[in-house]
Amino acid sequence: MDDWHFLKDRTADPAGGAVYVNADGTRYRRTGGEALAAEAAYQRQLAELGHQVPRVLDEGTARDGHVFVVEESLGERSLHDMGPGEPGRHARAIRPVVDAS
Repeated sequence: MDDWHFLKDRTADPAGGAVYVNADGTRYRRTGGEALAAEAAYQRQLAELGHQVPRVLDEGTARDGHVFVVEESLGERSLHDMGPGEPGRHARAIRPVVDAS
């Protein structure tokens, strides 16, 4: 089991939630509500289309009722800086899901 450390609250999710990182910084665990579940589904879809987004490694519902998603860390790089193509391509691809969460 990973040793999770709190990073920040998820303020964009109506259900609340938080973001945690594991001890070695290779995984993130996000908690929230149905908006997070939709975000994870969209993230998987982007990965299937070849976008360089963090892979969803695990997801489910915790005992407290919050949805959780565990994803790989892509390090210090942001989606704006990743992959070939025009600058901001990844940011525009995920904007609908970010705006909705």
